[in-house]
Amino acid sequence: MRSYEKDLKLINNEIATLANKANATELESIRLFKRRAIELSENSLIRNSYRSSVDLQLNNEEGASLFIESLPSEEAFRSLLLTFRHFWAKKENCYFLCILNIVDRYVPETRQFISELRSLWHQALFRSTHIIIDDSELKPNELFDLWINAEYFHNDSSKKQELDRLIARLGAVGSPDFAKFLLIGSVCECCKAILRLNDEFKKLDI
Repeated sequence: MRSYEKDLKLINNEIATLANKANATELESIRLFKRRAIELSENSLIRNSYRSSVDLQLNNEEGASLFIESLPSEEAFRSLLLTFRHFWAKKENCYFLCILNIVDRYVPETRQFISELRSLWHQALFRSTHIIIDDSELKPNELFDLWINAEYFHNDSSKKQELDRLIARLGAVGSPDFAKFLLIGSVCECCKAILRLNDEFKKLDI
């Protein structure tokens, strides 16, 4: 079995070949990805390895109570979202999944690594946990879509109604901040995938 160090060296060597394989438009997208990833790494929440925690308490008389500890300031999180949006929005040139597709197309030797990043991106905070609300599973992309279009970057009234309903339903477990906690945690997990890929791009001379 190969060692992790040998696998990582192979990934570095193979990704470096993108400079000679990808077309001009794809290389420009990778350059943009690298620049935005540096901006992301300099955000205070990412730089300080932000983490929040949940305290769930069950009481026979009071029922379930959920306490969210240390949510970041709204200003700090909005700042993170401004950069993260470049990787999340499908129309952006450095959309994360499109960048993964470029690597996958030209460097098949790294497909296991790319598959791991793709899974991390899709699963985000939820990982193997399933959140079912009224018989429907809540997915990270749906959560992002509601918050971004109803609250942070747009003022979609129908999305706002959906978001308010979601906040109310999740708040039933004991904390009105639970929906925000899921969003922040999911964004931070996605940022880990972005920065892992950018680590491999650092040796790409373009």
